Amino acid sequence: MKACVCVLGLFFCTSCFVQAQDNRLINTHSWQYEYIKRLQQRGHLLQLNPTDLPYAYGDIRKALQDVNPKTLTEQEKRWYNLLAQNIRERSTNVDDMRVGVVFDGGARHSSSGRLDVIDPGEEGKPILPRGRLNGYLEWNRWIGQAGVTFDWFYDIDPVGLDVANRLYTRSEETYLGYNGERIDLYIGRFDNNWSLYDRRGAFLTDNPRSFDQIQFKFGSSKLSFSSMLGELDNMGADSTFTGRSFELGSFRRYLFLHRLDWSPIPNLKLSFIEGELYFSQTASLSIRNLIPLHFFFLKTPIHR
Repeated sequence: MKACVCVLGLFFCTSCFVQAQDNRLINTHSWQYEYIKRLQQRGHLLQLNPTDLPYAYGDIRKALQDVNPKTLTEQEKRWYNLLAQNIRERSTNVDDMRVGVVFDGGARHSSSGRLDVIDPGEEGKPILPRGRLNGYLEWNRWIGQAGVTFDWFYDIDPVGLDVANRLYTRSEETYLGYNGERIDLYIGRFDNNWSLYDRRGAFLTDNPRSFDQIQFKFGSSKLSFSSMLGELDNMGADSTFTGRSFELGSFRRYLFLHRLDWSPIPNLKLSFIEGELYFSQTASLSIRNLIPLHFFFLKTPIHR
C-alpha cells in the first residue's frame, strides 16, 4: 500500500552544521531517486545498480563525477545539477569527522485506494503532518546515525501497529555502517528496495517499510554478492500486529535475502535473488543465513 499520493507542502527544512555525507544511506522514498532513474534511463549513472536501493551519498557522488555535463541535454542538466547540489562534497568539521543534525518535515494527503472498511483518508484527518530528525557522525568509512520520525499516518495506517501501544513516532533510520571499497556492512533499522525506484520487487511492494537487519555486500561494480538477515515485527496469535513483542502465542518473524549481481558490460546487469520468510512461535535468528550463496554450497540436511 502506498500511503502518500499528494505532497501538500513543506513546513520546515533546515540543517545544523551539516557537512559532506559519504556513508549515510538515502531513504528509498527520497526525491533523489526519481532524478537518478531518469538519468539512468538515458544512459547515465550506470555504475549504480538500479535494483539495489538504498544508495549511500558517496556512491552517488562518485557516479556523478563520471558524467560529462557537456554531453547532457538541457533537461538532463537540470536533473544533474539538482543532484550535484544536494550531494556536493564539503570538508570535515570535528577532528577529521563529520557531525551533523538534519531536520525536515511536511504534510501530505493520504488515500490508499484499499477495499477496506478502514480508510486512511478518513474525514477529519485529510492532512497528515510528518517530521524527521536525524543526527549522525562519520569518520573515514564509518557512519553512525540515530533519529526519530513523527508521522500522523502511523495513527491511521490499517496495516501498522496498534496505535494504543505505539506513539506517532518511530525510529526509522538508525544504524551503524561501514562503506568500503570492496565490502559494505550495515546493522540497524532502515528500508530497502531491491527493485527499480517506485516499482515492486523482492519486497513485493513499491512502498517498503524499515525493519531491523544486518546487511553486507562484497565485490565490485562488475560482480558482487549481498546478504541480508532481518527481524520483522512479531505477529500476534490472532494474526494482528500489536507491538508487544513477547506476548503469549505471538509469532516471531525473520527474513533473509541473498543476491548475486553481475554486470558484464555497463548497459547490462544480471541479478539472481533468493530469500525466505520464516516464522513460528519458537523461531529464532539464524546467523548461518547470512552466509552468501549458502543456498548453493552450504545447505545441510536436517536430522529429526
